[in-house]
Formats: sequence, structure tokens, C-alpha cells
Amino acid sequence: MELTEFNALQGIFPIRRLYQTKESRTFVFISICAASDSGGMEFKMSDYRWLKKYSCYDKDYEKNRGKYKHKFTPLSIEEVIRQEKRLGDKFPAELREFYIQIGFGILGVNNDDFLNLVMSPSDVVDFVLGEGMFENNYCRQDVNLQTKMVFFDTGDSVYLCLDLEKKDVEGKCPVVYSSGIEYVYMAESLEEFLRKMDESPNYYDDLW
Repeated sequence: MELTEFNALQGIFPIRRLYQTKESRTFVFISICAASDSGGMEFKMSDYRWLKKYSCYDKDYEKNRGKYKHKFTPLSIEEVIRQEKRLGDKFPAELREFYIQIGFGILGVNNDDFLNLVMSPSDVVDFVLGEGMFENNYCRQDVNLQTKMVFFDTGDSVYLCLDLEKKDVEGKCPVVYSSGIEYVYMAESLEEFLRKMDESPNYYDDLW
């Protein structure tokens, strides 16, 4: 079977590629194992399929609330790209993949101690730009927005960041709490952070 390649995402290194068979006009998606950050570096994509069972729309969640340990809302890649245009850059690689594969939402829906919200792309961009509900948020003053990207709301105006300065060769950034006077290391990558949160939604409380 001969395949003709089409770039699935114009202007962006493809997460998947679209092919058309020569024998018929059937289109198929074939996944690839690499993507690119905004600097053109190729890296192995993170695999969040183990969280896919918790990604659903509100209607299904309300009907089957008991089966959900976490609750994420799916996102379209168009929405991710729309927010990247507002930002003027791509989201960090792991976060971008999480948005595309899973969405955004709450880790530990039965946790009464912390909110534990993986922020939506629009909220992340609003925080960076100081728009929407973050227009007058004093927490923005405590974060170096040139080197840190807030992505996680623990509740009570405490946010966790990806440390962009310490991105490794695979495009992974440590998860940290960072303010003007304090720096707390949480995990070496977003994937490690999510796995730790899956095991114990309050694990980071012991790191302060």
C-alpha cells in the first residue's frame, strides 16, 4: 500500500501525520514518536494514556461520578493552538502533550484539602498576560514569568510551575514552587509529578 503524506498541523511539527492510500481515498492517522519544542529540538513525546479513563465531559462525569479518581475535561488541538497564539509561543512540551492527550482538570476529586487543578490553557495564558481573573492577582508578582510557567493551582492562591530554565534534552521541565524568596523542588518532570499525585494527591504538602 503506497501512502501519500499530508501534514496534519500546518506550521507546527506534527504530533500525528495524515496519510492517504493510493489504492483508495481512505485517510488514516499514523502516530509518530517525536515532536518539537519552540526551538526546533526533537524529543520523545510523553505518554499519558494511563490517565485517559479520567478524561470526560461533565455529563458523563455526573452520571458516573463514582468511577472517577480524577476528572479532566478534553481539549481540542485547535484550542491549544489558539491559546499558544495568544501566548506567542508553544506551551512546554510535556504540558502541551498533556493538554492534547488528556485535557485539563482536577487530580483527586475526593480530596478536600487541596484544589489540585491542572489549569486550562486559557487560564495559563491569562496568568502569564495578566488578563481575565488574573488581571489584578498579586501572585503574579511572586513568579518570574520569564523562566517559570504556572500550570497548577493547589488552591488558596498557591501555584506550582514548570521551571523552563532547567528544561532537559528531552524537553522536560522540573515541577517547582517558586516565589521571590522560596524555591521548592517537586518533581523532575510533569509526568513524574502526575504519577506522584496519582499515588497521593497531598504528597507535595510534605515538601514545603
